[in-house]
Amino acid sequence: MGISEKRQKADWPLNSKTDLDAFVKDNEVGFFLHAQKCLYNITLNKRSFSTLVVYFEPKDNPISWIEEFFEKVQACSPQFGYAANSEEFEHRNQVFSKQGKNNIYSWVGRSLEKYLPGVYSITYISSQQIAEKEVDIELLKDNTETWKDIDGVGYLLVFSEKIEEWRVISDKLDLICKNEGGIFSKHVVEQRLKNCTNFLEVCAETDKWE
Repeated sequence: MGISEKRQKADWPLNSKTDLDAFVKDNEVGFFLHAQKCLYNITLNKRSFSTLVVYFEPKDNPISWIEEFFEKVQACSPQFGYAANSEEFEHRNQVFSKQGKNNIYSWVGRSLEKYLPGVYSITYISSQQIAEKEVDIELLKDNTETWKDIDGVGYLLVFSEKIEEWRVISDKLDLICKNEGGIFSKHVVEQRLKNCTNFLEVCAETDKWE
């Protein structure tokens, strides 16, 4: 365990729950867990949703372990998750605006309190979020390669096992995001950014879509 993405001499070995509890107490905002084949980035939030990001080896196919992963973390009541490469994440949740000579990139649509951030190659959605966001789960299931009910409390939706080939299904997922009211689509943001004339206006607009 450590506070840096890279291994440091000051990192703590995870030998017991006592070690973990002590470390978390001193690092309440978040920390990293270094494993042999992946890196866990944990951000803790007492007032809203905490997040866990897993960076796996590029050669690993996440479909081989993602199902088991979501089954293992059910004790934490996961609400939403996905497996995607960085390009698909940017396609779904990053917008671009050019103001003069400045190229402005902004992250949008990631607040689970407002909407589902999107649908990705492999997506997990809890039954609670499906109900709260009024998402048509049957529509989503109909567009998957495979899907699985996880312990009756959520669905693992596999739109494509080959996450590196996400562009093959991107148009289909774009349309789902655009048409499903409970799922974020950056299409609206991109249209509004066309009316912005300076950096401050861009920031004001993108701040609405955290």
